[in-house]
Amino acid sequence: MTAAAEGEEAVRLFVENRTAIDLLLMDVMMPRMGGPEAVRQIHQLRPDLPVIYASGFSGDHLRDIGNVGGQTDLLQKPYGQADLIDRVNSAIRSSKLRN
Repeated sequence: MTAAAEGEEAVRLFVENRTAIDLLLMDVMMPRMGGPEAVRQIHQLRPDLPVIYASGFSGDHLRDIGNVGGQTDLLQKPYGQADLIDRVNSAIRSSKLRN
């Protein structure tokens, strides 16, 4: 697992570790660069990479998620461990079916 505190760091870490990353769990609201913008940049390098967004917001704060493309899913905060595990397993299964 690789973790980033903000969007620019997430992009940098992906560039450095792109072959080791199978899924992004990205917060919508992140410092310096939001999750949707970081995903746009990452998807330029790997457009098929599945993404699960996490957010405690709704409405206008989430409008950019639909503009990112690729496989995306929204996990509403607060969420439990079982919900996260289910979403991750589902995203990885779906990704393998497409490839």
